[in-house]
Amino acid sequence: MTSAPTRTQPAEQSTAKRTETGITTVRALFESPATQDRIRAVLPRHLTPERLLKIALVQISRVPKLANCDPTTLLRCVMQAAELGLDFGSGLGLCYMVPFENRKANKVDVQFIIGYRGLIALARRSGMIDSIEARVVYEGEEFVCEYGIEPVLRHIPKMAGRGKLVAAYAIARMKDGGSHVEVMTRDEIDSIRGRSRAANNGPWVTDYNEMARKTVVRRLCKFLPLSPEEPLAQGLEIDDEYDQAIAEAAAPSTSNADAANRLLDAPEVVDEQHVESTDAAPADQTPPDITAQAPATTTAKPADDGDPPF
Repeated sequence: MTSAPTRTQPAEQSTAKRTETGITTVRALFESPATQDRIRAVLPRHLTPERLLKIALVQISRVPKLANCDPTTLLRCVMQAAELGLDFGSGLGLCYMVPFENRKANKVDVQFIIGYRGLIALARRSGMIDSIEARVVYEGEEFVCEYGIEPVLRHIPKMAGRGKLVAAYAIARMKDGGSHVEVMTRDEIDSIRGRSRAANNGPWVTDYNEMARKTVVRRLCKFLPLSPEEPLAQGLEIDDEYDQAIAEAAAPSTSNADAANRLLDAPEVVDEQHVESTDAAPADQTPPDITAQAPATTTAKPADDGDPPF
């Protein structure tokens, strides 16, 4: 007995049609001579216009709502990544796209977000950094942080039976032999999160440990001697636009929670490692070094109000 063919529901057909139309629009925009000229003007050699189009289409295939976003904002995201030399499709979590509803303009925009690994990559390119790393500390682990003439940082992680995250720290070792260490408590991290309009959605919910690392890396980067032309300084400036863009798109009477809820399927567009690790232990649960001790220059920390939320 032959079963009756399954019929696609009208809503599904409409969604598929909109996605197909959006892909056609995106492809036409990326393949236009004017766009390709603009892209080539800022591209590193390993990122061709064709590769960027492929990356954009791959992202759309993973998150179909991107096809219905304003294509010019999608192009802007790709170009910002190209200018910084960061690749959405690398699988390293360097950067990603977050679609959100712009109610003022009655459209869906795409926002470019730099992952903490992206910030580290940009810091290393500055030429002043020998190495930079970020780690998180859990309850029950031995962690000592001492400031003074001879500062000390020692972290001995537990391999099992960890409690909740209590702190995060980042270490930058300079090529001139100096170093800088930043430590943030869970309360300090949550204070930054609390001022973000994306506090209750997106990576703050799906990848809290990664955002904790990014928060402390951002603070550390503020102490590095940077010129405005350096990619890291540009990346920090672009990253600041994330929360600002969402704030400007929100109606004046909209609460933080309402604005956060307008982020569309952000967990799907957090770096590919999030998708791959949903059933596995978090990557940061197994730091390679069981001890860490580094001198830290004692520079006064700015107040929390000086750190932009993201």
